[in-house]
Amino acid sequence: MKELLYNPQGLRGVIQQAPEGRFKLYYAYTEDKDLIIIVDARHVKSKLKLTVVTVFPQPSKRRTKVKEYGGEE
Repeated sequence: MKELLYNPQGLRGVIQQAPEGRFKLYYAYTEDKDLIIIVDARHVKSKLKLTVVTVFPQPSKRRTKVKEYGGEE
């Protein structure tokens, strides 16, 4: 999982969630599924600390209203 978080090439989208500082990250997993990683982000002594809340697969066709990185606008 650490490899995914540090590899932005697989990142398909980011959505900010409630509460503040929580994000839903969409990563390419298989051809028809995305891997969803929910993280809490906070600053600790000038560093960004990410805490993984949950991880689950999701059909990629559910990825709606998510702007893909590297794609055309």
